Amino acid sequence: VLLKYINKLYIHDNIRSTDDEITASLLKLMSNDNFGEAVLILNENTPIGYMIIASAFSVEFNGETAFIDELYIDENYRNAGIGKLALNYAEK
Repeated sequence: VLLKYINKLYIHDNIRSTDDEITASLLKLMSNDNFGEAVLILNENTPIGYMIIASAFSVEFNGETAFIDELYIDENYRNAGIGKLALNYAEK
């Protein structure tokens, strides 16, 4: 499911990558909590998008911080405040 949404984002943003490359990167991310996390966004129990939160070290922010590396919400669910909810989740 996650791969399906990543491919949708990459097509939209004209990013070239293969399923094997994406899968390898996801496996690295998911095998080490220090890298961050991949979050599947659900509407009730139906997947409608995803977000990848990546961990980083920043002198400016006095140490560990994180950033949103990718965020995708299915077109049918946009403009409904779901992105804002995802950002609030990431901020916490």
